[in-house]
Amino acid sequence: MTATHYNIDPQENWHRTRLDEMDVLFHRPSGQTHILIEPAPQIFDCLIEGAATLQSIHDRLASLYTYELEGADEDAVIEQEASVYQLLEERLEEMVALGFVRYAEHKPKNG
Repeated sequence: MTATHYNIDPQENWHRTRLDEMDVLFHRPSGQTHILIEPAPQIFDCLIEGAATLQSIHDRLASLYTYELEGADEDAVIEQEASVYQLLEERLEEMVALGFVRYAEHKPKNG
C-alpha cells in the first residue's frame, strides 16, 4: 500500500496573509476566504516545500517545533503520538475538502 501524498494548489490560485495568530487564505478558484489556525498554517508551509505524505509532514513539523509527550510508560507515549498523526490527518482532509490542498497525482522526490 502506498501512502497518500498531499499537495497545495499552485501559488497563483491563492493569496495568504498573516494576521496575529492566524492566516487568512483567499482561494481564487472558489472565490472563498478561509481563516487558518494552528496547525493548518504550519501544514500549509510544509506543503509549500512540495508534495508530502502524512509522515513527511509530521517529520517536517517535528524538525521545526518540539512538543512534549507526557506519560510514564511507552504505551501512553505511543497513544499520544498516534493522536498527533490523527490530528494532522484530520486537518489535511479538511483542507482537501475546502479545495486548496489536493491529493498529489504522482510520488514526490522527497516525500
